[in-house]
Amino acid sequence: GFTKAFRKAYGISPQEFRDQEGVTPYLSSPSRGAEEFDVESLQARQLAVRIEKMSTCRIAAMRYVGPTDGMAAIWVPMLEWIKSHNLLNKSSILLGIHNDYWDTLAEDRYRYDAAIVVPDDFEPGDAVNTMVLTHGEVAMTEFHGSLTEFDSHWRRFAEQWLPVSGYRHRGQVVYDRYPVELVSAGPFRQLLATLTGISATLCLPVTK
Repeated sequence: GFTKAFRKAYGISPQEFRDQEGVTPYLSSPSRGAEEFDVESLQARQLAVRIEKMSTCRIAAMRYVGPTDGMAAIWVPMLEWIKSHNLLNKSSILLGIHNDYWDTLAEDRYRYDAAIVVPDDFEPGDAVNTMVLTHGEVAMTEFHGSLTEFDSHWRRFAEQWLPVSGYRHRGQVVYDRYPVELVSAGPFRQLLATLTGISATLCLPVTK
């Protein structure tokens, strides 16, 4: 009965679906069993994801390297720099850029950038680095919850939704987009560290 229902819903048998597991997620995730992939891939089809075309933008960023649970600390000096350059306003775009896969393998050397979108002609000085996020399609999904749920949501997005979406990673860094209200809501470091009751948009550059 399950096989018939599965074929009716997806056009292939469960075995054929398992055989398609060979698609490698862009993040080189740990290997998974076929049964686990089946269940998670079906769940991934339920994930609310939208595709938006983004323009090229320049960002200024400070980098953190270390354990993932300490990455929020970089926002303390970054926010000081942002405010000293009068860059913080209601239209500011704050980004958290993930340069490595979020797992225990990168636990002590995880590279995370606290960033803000700046004008093309902005001169940042020595305190921050600048980079360009190129235009193209970006898959986006909303997050609201705790740090543990944040990790799980990213994994579900990258490891489960992407392989069955018809898209592939575009080879650009993935990032979180934080609402600027987060800064005025309280100590940013504490809020980001817990991510309790805080929203973020997870952004994954993709191409067909």
